Amino acid sequence: MPFINQLPDETLGDIFLLAASETFLSLARAASENAYRVPPRIVAVCRRWREVALAHPLLWGNIPEQPELRQIFLARSRDVPISLTSLSVNRSSTMEYGVRRVSLTMDLACTHRLRLRSLKVDLHSHSTYPVLRLFEGSVLPCLRTLKCKVTWQGIQHCEALDLSNAPHLCDVYLSGPILPTNSQCTTFTALRSLHIGCNRIEDIFPFCPALEELTLESVWHAPRRSTPTHLPHLPGPPPSGGHRGSS
Repeated sequence: MPFINQLPDETLGDIFLLAASETFLSLARAASENAYRVPPRIVAVCRRWREVALAHPLLWGNIPEQPELRQIFLARSRDVPISLTSLSVNRSSTMEYGVRRVSLTMDLACTHRLRLRSLKVDLHSHSTYPVLRLFEGSVLPCLRTLKCKVTWQGIQHCEALDLSNAPHLCDVYLSGPILPTNSQCTTFTALRSLHIGCNRIEDIFPFCPALEELTLESVWHAPRRSTPTHLPHLPGPPPSGGHRGSS
C-alpha cells in the first residue's frame, strides 16, 4: 500500500491545504498556477481524496472568477472565510468590461461580507464605486488583506475609502488615487503593512500602532498645501528630509 494511503484523513487534508496555498505555489515556482485550480484536480484523483477534500471547506476558500466554478466553491467553502480576486484590468481593457467584471466580484463581496478575508481588485478609474460601497456598509469582521489598484487615466482627485469598518486589517495596498480615511477613529491593531498612492496619511496613520512598513507612491502630484506627518512609532530614526518608510 502506498505510504500516502496510510496517512490519516486530517494529515492528508493539511497537505491539500498546503498544496493550494499561495505561499507553496510561490515557493514551488508555480506563481502562474492559480490556487483555485488545485482543489478540482485533487477531487479527480480518487474517491478518498475527493471525500477528504470536500470535508475541508478551507480548501475551497479562494473563490475563482469563472461563473461555472464560483458557485461550486462558495457551496463547498460553507461558512469559512473567503478570498476574492479580480485582477489584470489594463489599459487595453474597455471601461465597460472592467466595470462589469469588478461589479460582479464586488456584488459577491457584499453578499458574503461577513466572511470576506481577502479582496484584491484592479480597477479602471471610473469603476471605484463598488469598492467604496462595500466599506460604507456594516462591519467587515474577517477582512485581513485589501489590495486595490486603480489606473490613473483621467483622474483629477482622490476617492476617499473609509476603512473604519475593517478593524482587523493586516495588509493594505492602495495603488492609485484612493485616499484611506478613518471616520470612526478605529484602531487597526493588526495592521503591519500600508501602501498608499496619495500623500495624505494623517487620517489613518495615528491609528496604526503596530505598523511595520509604510510605502508612499510618488506618482500622485502633491497638493498645494500639505501638512508634514511624523511617523514616531516606526523603528529607527527618520531619515533626514523625509519620512520613515519607502516610496
